[in-house]
Amino acid sequence: MTQKGTRQFAVGKNLFRGCVVAVLLLEVAFAAVETSSWLIASAMSLGLVTMLFIWRAPMIPLLANFVVALFDGPIPLSILVAYYVIIRSGPLSRKILLPTAVVFVAHLRPWEPNYFNDAYWVLSLIVALAATGLTMTVGNLVYTRRNLATALDSLEVAHRQARIAEAREAVAAERARISREMHDVVSHQVSLIAVQAGALQTGSSDPSVIEVAKGIRGLSVETLAELRYLLSALSADPPPTNGASQYPGLNQIPDLVEKSGVDATLRLAVGSDLQLPVQRAMYRVIQEGLTNVQKHAPGAKAHVLLVAEGEYFKLILENERPPSAPANSLPGSGKGLIGARERFELLGGELHYGPTVDGGYMVTATVPITRL
Repeated sequence: MTQKGTRQFAVGKNLFRGCVVAVLLLEVAFAAVETSSWLIASAMSLGLVTMLFIWRAPMIPLLANFVVALFDGPIPLSILVAYYVIIRSGPLSRKILLPTAVVFVAHLRPWEPNYFNDAYWVLSLIVALAATGLTMTVGNLVYTRRNLATALDSLEVAHRQARIAEAREAVAAERARISREMHDVVSHQVSLIAVQAGALQTGSSDPSVIEVAKGIRGLSVETLAELRYLLSALSADPPPTNGASQYPGLNQIPDLVEKSGVDATLRLAVGSDLQLPVQRAMYRVIQEGLTNVQKHAPGAKAHVLLVAEGEYFKLILENERPPSAPANSLPGSGKGLIGARERFELLGGELHYGPTVDGGYMVTATVPITRL
C-alpha cells in the first residue's frame, strides 16, 4: 500500500474507533435507563472495556459481550462490531464459524423464557440471520476492497518500473546506435586523415610539409583516442586501456594551447586538484574557443586566463581583432559554445560569450571550485 493509502487507512481506522466508542457509550446509557438495572449497565460497561482489544484480539470483546447478552438486557452492539472486525481481517474460512455462531445465537436469544410458545422465535430468527449476514457481507466487502486497492497499488508500481526499464532500454539502444554510427563514420574518416598525413610525412622532402603532416597525424591520433573514450561511454563498455590514459584536464591545457596553431598566451593560476568534470569542462571550452579563433579569426592573437577567485574558478578566453577576414570559412554547427554553456550549468556555473568593442571575441566562464 502506498504512503497516501496508509495515511488514509489510519485516519479511517481512528474515525471508526471514535464512532464505535460514542455509539457504545450511548448504548450503555440507554440500557441503564431502559432496564433500570445497574447490574446490566455494569456488565455492558465491562464489555465496552474489552473493546480496547478489538484490533489485536477481536475474539475477546466478542465473547465478553456474548456473556453480557446472556443477561436479560439488550443485545450489545459490541458483538456486531467485534464480528465485523474479524470478518474484515481475512478471507472467509472455517475460522469464522465460531464467531458466526456466537453472533447468531446472541441475536436468536433461545434462553429467554417461553421462547418457543409464540411467534417471537420466528422474529428472532429473522433478526439473527439479517444481523449476521449483513455484518458478514459488509466486512467481506471491506476486506476485498482493501485487497484490491493493495493489488492495484502493486500493479501501478510494477507498470511504473516496467516503463522505466523500457525507457532505459530505449536509451541504451539509441546510445549504442549513435556509438556505431560515430565509429563507422567519424572514426573511419579520422583514420584516413591520420594514414594520409603519415604517408605525406614520409613521402615529402619539404621540412615545412613534414612538420604540418606530423601535426595533422598527431591531432588525428589524439582525436581517435578521445573518440574511443566517447564511444565506450556511449555504449557503457569499459574504456580502452590503450591510447590516452584519461580524459583531458588541466594538465593537458598547455599542450592544447601550444598545438592549437593560434598565437595564444596562457596564464594558469590554479592547481590540478580539481574534480575531473570541472577540469574537462575548462579543457573543452578552451578547445572550442581556440578552434573558433582558427576558423573565424585566423591570425588573431588570443589570451587565455585561468584563475581562482574566492570560491569560483574563472576562465577568460579573448582573441583580438583578426588582421583580415578568413579566406575560406569552415563550416560550423553553431552548437559548440551552446554545449559548453550547458556543461557549465550542470556544474553549477555559467558561461557567457560575445564580441568585444574592438572587434574581437571573448568567452568567460565561472564554476564553483570543487576539489578532490
